[in-house]
Amino acid sequence: MRYFYLTLLLLISAQTLFAAYSAQSNLTTTIEVGMFVSEPDSVIENIDGKYDFQDDFKYKQFNASYFGIDINHQYAYIPNIAVNYFTQQESQSTPLDKNITIANDSYTGKVKSVTDYSVLNTLLYYTFKQGSDYNSIMGYNLYTGHLEVDVGINIKYIDWSFIIQDLNNTQRSSSWITVKGISPAPYLAFRYNIWRISLYTKASALAISETEILDFEGGVIVQLFQGLHLSASYMYESFKATEGNDKIDFITGGYKASLLYKF
Repeated sequence: MRYFYLTLLLLISAQTLFAAYSAQSNLTTTIEVGMFVSEPDSVIENIDGKYDFQDDFKYKQFNASYFGIDINHQYAYIPNIAVNYFTQQESQSTPLDKNITIANDSYTGKVKSVTDYSVLNTLLYYTFKQGSDYNSIMGYNLYTGHLEVDVGINIKYIDWSFIIQDLNNTQRSSSWITVKGISPAPYLAFRYNIWRISLYTKASALAISETEILDFEGGVIVQLFQGLHLSASYMYESFKATEGNDKIDFITGGYKASLLYKF
């Protein structure tokens, strides 16, 4: 949570500067703050077995703080930029139903596990507008909204760790698996804007050798007041990686609710 409050403070401090500049330029800045509630559908696999986060470690729900900033402009050839970040950490004390091997260490009985997952997305993209806000239908000039398409790259940083501790022998050292790295992935988004409503979907994906990353989000944004919007969406994040003898297939998907302020 300390990262959430620190970043929120920085965003609020920067708001005055962005607003002053936006008023004199073709710049639109959007700040988003929200919560992401998801279910872990994940496994760790090695030569000794396959261990499920829900069935074996009894994880049920992850909670994450989410925030981001998007800077959109009208200058040709210069990409727009958006940065968003979320972090989730959950722990679980579990009586194991079977022997489990993590990072070459075997566990049985009661254990405590901690899963920590943070993602920082830096998007560089171009926006293309398709169609007109008004179209002639049966002789009437009607407002039909318009479609926007974003094409670009997502420079994605992942910081994931899984730590397991033997509660039957607290003197024993814990075992852990960590996955960290930066991956540039193609990024594509669609938005259909009509009246005060925007329907959108966006995704980025990359697969190289045994490493795969995928993120997806689809939802709706509704304008409440001038500059203030409410967003509700489904968000999905996953990656596959190999660390030592362990193969990690981590998936977290659920619902995100947030407030957006545009100026």
